[in-house]
Amino acid sequence: MKITKLWMVVLACLLGMLAGCDATVEGDEAGECSDGVDNDQDGTADCADDGCAVATACAGDDDDTSGDDDTAGDDDTAGDDDSSGDDDTSGDDDTSGDDDSAAGDDDDTAGDDDTAGDDDDTAGDDDTVSGPDEDGDGYAPGSAGGGDCDDADPTINPSAIERCDGIDNDCNGFVDDNPVDGQTWYLDSDSDGYGGQLLTQQACSAPASYVNNADDCDDLVATIYPGATEQCNGIDDDCDGAIDDDAPAAQTWYLDNDGDGVGGFWLTQ
Repeated sequence: MKITKLWMVVLACLLGMLAGCDATVEGDEAGECSDGVDNDQDGTADCADDGCAVATACAGDDDDTSGDDDTAGDDDTAGDDDSSGDDDTSGDDDTSGDDDSAAGDDDDTAGDDDTAGDDDDTAGDDDTVSGPDEDGDGYAPGSAGGGDCDDADPTINPSAIERCDGIDNDCNGFVDDNPVDGQTWYLDSDSDGYGGQLLTQQACSAPASYVNNADDCDDLVATIYPGATEQCNGIDDDCDGAIDDDAPAAQTWYLDNDGDGVGGFWLTQ
């Protein structure tokens, strides 16, 4: 646009010369574009005059709002720090690459969630302890909205391992439940003192109806257990793996080798 105006001036001058005039153009003499004088008396001086559009003294100016730092290529909003590539909002912290559209936020780390006063020392996290943590175990007490049931002991918190010590180590509301150092107990359904092998519990002491062995071969019948009296009933009453062996009511039988219906005296059962 400035070049077009310049040619119009030159054309007007040429016409003036044909008419015998002597026209003056700002910048046609060395130094006129930086002397602060309106040389052609048209109301504008130096680089503001169209005649100085191509002058060396005016090259590189970004023709922006006066008062800013005039860095070529920025958006030249007066008052911001005008670093090329920043978001140029006056008053923000203008770190190139971060998302700080809001002045005064905490976004010193590019890519974090930029909420003023939050805990985002790590981009996108929300797991920093909120509230007091007196024992330094990473959990705030229940009084502060946390899950620590004993904020004076760092070994007691929701991620601790339960042990046989009479304490709710993992803060789940139960004492010594499923402890790592507990014993295995077996359900004794028929209450004969011997447990079965199917149902167990890990505990520090015997739960109700549980015993410390799994020796019962039939935990639904109270007369069947190790050491019970064997009966002639087709059942392994004493859990020794043999049926009706050495039963008190058993009859003595004699071996009949010759099959004549009469046994001998030597081999019996």
